[in-house]
This record gives sequence, C-alpha cells and structure tokens, in this order.
Amino acid sequence: MNGVPQLLAGQNKKLTSREVALFGLLASLALIFGYLEVLFPLPIPVPGIKLGLGNIVVLFTLLGFGWRSGLIIVIIKVSVSSLLFGNPAVFVYSLAGGLLSFLVMWAATAIRGIGVTGISMAGGVAHIVGQLMVVSLVLAPYVALTYAPVLIIAGLATGALTGWLCLLVIQAQGNSGVFAERLKQQALQKRMQQSN
Repeated sequence: MNGVPQLLAGQNKKLTSREVALFGLLASLALIFGYLEVLFPLPIPVPGIKLGLGNIVVLFTLLGFGWRSGLIIVIIKVSVSSLLFGNPAVFVYSLAGGLLSFLVMWAATAIRGIGVTGISMAGGVAHIVGQLMVVSLVLAPYVALTYAPVLIIAGLATGALTGWLCLLVIQAQGNSGVFAERLKQQALQKRMQQSN
C-alpha cells in the first residue's frame, strides 16, 4: 500500500474500501464547496473574504478521522481547487492559509473546553494570517496590515459559521456515524463536570 492511502491509514492499518470511498467523497465535497464559492462570490469589496465552506469538510475530517486524513483533504482541496479554479498565485495563498489553518485547528483540538466552533474560528483567523504573511512577502507588509483588521474579523465570523455548520453535521451523525464514540466521550465528560 503506497501513497495517500498509506498516509490516511497510518503505518499499520489498511483502509477498507468503504473508508477509501468516504475519503473520496469528502475530498469531492470540499471541491464542490470551493466551486460554489467561485460561482457565487460574496459581494464584499475587500479581497480575500470567502465563507470557507470547504473547511467544514476539513474540520469534519480532522475531528472524525485524525490529523493525517485532515491534512490529505487540505492538500487535495488546495491543489485541485487551484488547478481548476485558480492560478499559481491562488495556489500559494491557499496553501499558506490552508496549512496554517489546519495546524492551528489540529493544535486547538488538544485544548480542553474548546468546542467545534471555537476550533473553526481559530482556523479561520489562522487562514487569514497565513494568507497575509504571503501578501507581506509578495507585495508589501503595509498592504497586509491595511487589510488585516477587516480580514481577521471576517475570519472569526466565517470560522464561527463553518464551525456551527460542521457541528450540525456531527450532531446529525448521531449514534450511528463517525462521531459515535466521540459523542459518547463528550457526554460522559459533561456528566462528570456536572457532578463536580
């Protein structure tokens, strides 16, 4: 087993055909969301503000399947979206934002008490910061600083929206989906906190 399936599965686990199909579906869904954002851009005069609907899929994958799977979805989403809907500059901005966002969300999952929406908001801000770092290198630092306040607020808002939507998807999974064990653990933790 080589390449992406091995990275998705980890070192000693083989992916089932169902898991391969699921990851293909998740990658496709992230691309469809990205395409919808190209078709229907937000009517906002500040460049760089998008809803980030593809990040719902990234966060879902990160929380449900772990960091390896989430990272692969980020790389597929950025690479294929840039090839289909963008250009090399879009690839660089998207990769910087996507990777920093992913790293921050992954780190945030280890913070006790932070929920799905909080993780997503941290990722939304990190995505903006990653893109602004590229802007400061490619254009000029003052350009990045000029747009930073508005873009960071937008990152918080869109992160909250995508986090809330991801949470709805997770809750819709109920006791039969990917998150069944995770939801049981959260319910147990909540009961333990209430009893203290």
